[in-house]
Amino acid sequence: MTTKQPKPASVPAVTAGVATGAAAGAIAAVAVGAAAVAVGSRCLQIVRTKAGFARVKTVRNAAGDKIRVLQQGGVYQSATYLDERRFEPVFAYYRAFDAMFEAEEGQLSHAGTSDAGTARGACLAGMDSAAERNHAEAPSEPMTRGLGEPAGSRSGFKARSDEPASSRPNVRSDEPPVARPGEPADSRPGATPVNHVLMLGGGGYAYPKHALTQRPELAMDVVELDPAVTRLAHRWFSLDELEQIAGDRLRLIEGDARAYLSQAIAEGTRYDAIVNDCFTGAEPARSLATVEALCQVKVCLNPGGLYLANIVSSEDGENVDFLRDAAATAAAVFEHIHVVPCEDADFGVEDNYLLIATDAERTFEGEMPIAPEILGAVLRDCDLR
Repeated sequence: MTTKQPKPASVPAVTAGVATGAAAGAIAAVAVGAAAVAVGSRCLQIVRTKAGFARVKTVRNAAGDKIRVLQQGGVYQSATYLDERRFEPVFAYYRAFDAMFEAEEGQLSHAGTSDAGTARGACLAGMDSAAERNHAEAPSEPMTRGLGEPAGSRSGFKARSDEPASSRPNVRSDEPPVARPGEPADSRPGATPVNHVLMLGGGGYAYPKHALTQRPELAMDVVELDPAVTRLAHRWFSLDELEQIAGDRLRLIEGDARAYLSQAIAEGTRYDAIVNDCFTGAEPARSLATVEALCQVKVCLNPGGLYLANIVSSEDGENVDFLRDAAATAAAVFEHIHVVPCEDADFGVEDNYLLIATDAERTFEGEMPIAPEILGAVLRDCDLR
């Protein structure tokens, strides 16, 4: 999760902080914005991490609630309440990850193989043709948020109109899937409960705290690259208490996310959902957004499983180029993609978007229509060199 460095507000002695949260965690990035004023913020600890120095601070929001934040690289990486709500999400994008449970009644059975090598090979074999089919040239100027649109029509993008929708057959339109006659819309066969989740990016472990305390049947593996960050979470963000509550339902894994995905493939470990909330300061972990990375993700998912990523805008919400590219890349690997804006009236400046990719036909509350022409460039590992 990421959040902008607090900015001076118009009220004397008041500082506004923008939290761009998730991915991780987003994920992770959400905004503790102009409405969340940090009154008398207090620094509790400064720690050197792999990404530089991080600060643990206590701030107050507009309602006077005490909130502890993990600040690094000019953004808030995570946040927690300090009272009985310490397991509740502070930012809207945390709650948006719960879309995976909204989908569990409609996950579809898909033909597949239990052999990791075969599945991985099939995924990789289809990437070149799928990526080429879904690649769109990015326009010269950044895409911007749609402004002044009627209620219910906000797309989040200023879209081009020079590409026919039929050229992107695997991209969802704004029309929901239609159930067969006599079949309830959300009771399709082969429903798979979401009981085993992999989260890439621990940060302050805000989402694991929420999900594991709300769902006693859930087990979660959390991969965090930096042991210093996990130590901060133990001391300041109630991770010790979560471990006592969750027991063996929570597994902490220290290491690189891509390396762990390779390990999971080799060991045959599969998940019902994979959540990506990895950030380095304000920057997303681009190595997790490529075709090759998403191919690994797909192989690690059970049939009909879900990939969810926290995507954050830039330039005060006006630039969504990375969202466009991430969506195009996910569309090259998965049958369906969805984008859910995670806006919060109390927190603003940068916008968070939940990107969901799956091979199952699903709809999600609040998702916006995805016009094919708004997709950006398909990302590959070679682009990162």
